[in-house]
Amino acid sequence: MMPTALEAVVVYAVVALCAVYCVWLFMPAAMKRWMAHALLRRFPRLEASTTLQAATRDPAGCGSACGNCASAGARTPVQERKVHWVKRRRLPPD
Repeated sequence: MMPTALEAVVVYAVVALCAVYCVWLFMPAAMKRWMAHALLRRFPRLEASTTLQAATRDPAGCGSACGNCASAGARTPVQERKVHWVKRRRLPPD
């Protein structure tokens, strides 16, 4: 059974949106900032987008543009946990 043209268009649209989201997710912070500024200049109606507004803010870290320091906030440090390795006895061969 062949999919109809509308089903194919919907599937292509979903795949394209997923690809755009994946690229945005793994894009470096400096490139996201540049892209967000360009989109906001080109399409002023996107001013309401909180995602684009957050992407245009400069990180408050070391200037490496990774964005980790700005998103960290005031978190409590994580306590170290010891890993206990349990040595398993081997069963004798049958």
